[in-house]
Amino acid sequence: MKKVTIIGAGLVGSTIAYTLMLKNLANKIVLVDLDEKRTQSEVLDLRHGHFDLSQADVSNGSYEDCKDSDLVIITAGLARKPGETRIDLLNKNKVIMTDICTQIQKTGFNGIALIVSNPVDALTNVAAEVLQLPKGKVLGSGCVVDTSRLIALIAQRLQISVQDIEAFVVGEHGENMSIDFNTIQINGKKHIFSPEEQQDLTQAIRTTGIKIIEGKGKTYYGIALSVAEISKAILQNRPTLLSVSVPNPNNQAADVMLATVDQNGIKF
Repeated sequence: MKKVTIIGAGLVGSTIAYTLMLKNLANKIVLVDLDEKRTQSEVLDLRHGHFDLSQADVSNGSYEDCKDSDLVIITAGLARKPGETRIDLLNKNKVIMTDICTQIQKTGFNGIALIVSNPVDALTNVAAEVLQLPKGKVLGSGCVVDTSRLIALIAQRLQISVQDIEAFVVGEHGENMSIDFNTIQINGKKHIFSPEEQQDLTQAIRTTGIKIIEGKGKTYYGIALSVAEISKAILQNRPTLLSVSVPNPNNQAADVMLATVDQNGIKF
């Protein structure tokens, strides 16, 4: 029996719950949010989509649900607005993250915490400091969604399947993220991009999130699928190499790096 509690039932949190349901990654999914009326409505909507797709028990709850959860996913926080950077959000969301993690820590939670709220790298450090969990049990979604965007872009440009591509985005999840071109493989063979292609791909990846926000106000499908991939590695104990945020108490923000994720969190 695997239990996941999601803190934040907005578009990101509820879409993550929906994705976990469809992928049958948890037996119990709990949504927690200050807006209880909205949360109850999200839960009802999710419950009505079961049929034979998912056996997950979906409910709304409280911080106490974190106590026996295998995985707590934190999405709560103010969303980025058009023209606003992730760093602009830091001072506002740092206060929110500190309060959330204080409430979680009081329950005696000893599972794995996955931070999704932006700016994710800095807030992962904040969460690790407050939660005081064993090393490896706090991580952030990092550049997993950016890696997915890169693979989709390469597949589109080369007219091949995403299944044939291996690539990773590392560094800050934001305007300074970078592509590890040395790791890109097509059908298991290293693929070389010209300097011009590298510059073009890097610029495209750095601005994709901004373009989505400018067009529809928020991003949630891509991040939900990326969080599901991280959750699968944890909940099903499938060691997976992912570009995640790894807490670094010596820096202001967590390091986004390639790390193996499994049932114990980050494997060092």
